[in-house]
This record gives sequence, structure tokens and C-alpha cells, in this order.
Amino acid sequence: TQSQLIDTELGNYLNYVSHIAEDKGHKIALKGGDLNQVAYMFKRNFFFPVTKAGLKRKAFIWPHFSWVDKKGNILVKSEVGVLSKPQKAKDAKHLYQSTINTWQLHLSNPYLDPFEDKIFIDASLGVSDLKSDEYLGSITTRFNIEKLVEAIKTSLKTDTKFIILDDELKIIIQSDNNLLNNDDFFVN
Repeated sequence: TQSQLIDTELGNYLNYVSHIAEDKGHKIALKGGDLNQVAYMFKRNFFFPVTKAGLKRKAFIWPHFSWVDKKGNILVKSEVGVLSKPQKAKDAKHLYQSTINTWQLHLSNPYLDPFEDKIFIDASLGVSDLKSDEYLGSITTRFNIEKLVEAIKTSLKTDTKFIILDDELKIIIQSDNNLLNNDDFFVN
């Protein structure tokens, strides 16, 4: 059915992102969090269009990734490398959860970015030392909802309308803008 196809496509993509982040996280943990190594890995392995993930559409561009240290500072971004000046990561539940439950992908609620006027979902995967289990930092990214919807629509065989809800029955993704009123669902 169409709902199974949507579930499969989205699930494959999130699993792919999670596995890639876990792989890079293990390499970061093995190298002790060397920022130049992190920047090299991010630029080389994260900054390209997705062609092998569950959502195999050229229109779907791989999101940018960042490295957030244990103090909550963004030190590396895939699109620029090591930052000359650390940036404070915004306080977010998903980032906090990644400090406690490492090696799991944690997602935010959808939010409207006022600068880009687009809706995103953030994700964080906490990385811990492989021996001591001490938290080292988090790999973070964000997903552009418009691009996710476009990729899902491309995979469907018919013009299917769809809505994806979270466990609190809030809209995460919908096939058409304003299919339902979103004002009550997105938090800045």
C-alpha cells in the first residue's frame, strides 16, 4: 500500500542517516575527537547528494552535519570545516537526549526556521568513548521537510495525499502545504 511505501522510504532514510552517523561517531571516538580529522571526515563523507539511501532522488540533498562538543559548542560543520570561533548550539531536547542516550538518533519536533522560512526537523546522535562510555559530543543535522515530502511524493505511484504524525498526534510531515492548519503544531 501507499502507507507502507511511505513508511519504508522514510524509515530507510532515517536508518541510513543513523548508520552513517554511528559509523562516523565510532571513528571520532577512536581518534579522540581530533577536530581536523572530524572536519576531514565530514567534508569527505557527508557533503554530497544522497544516492544510496532509502530516498534515492537527485532532488534530495544530503543535510549538513555538525560536531557539538560536550560543552554544547559547535566546533565543526561539514560545509566549512573547523570553525574559527565556536558557536553555541541551541538548547534542544534532542541534543540533551543525545548526551544521555548515546549511539541513538534523537529527533526534534518540526520547527519553522525564521531566517530560511522553511520547516526543519533536527537530529542528534551522541558519541561516547568506546571504553569508558564517557560522552564526547554529538553529531547533529537537520532535515528540510519540504525536501523529504518531495522525495516521498516522487516514490509514490499515484497522487496520494499523506500526513505523518508523531506519537503525540502532531503533524510532522504532510504532502500539501496547508492541508491542515499547522499553526498549532510548530514550535520555534
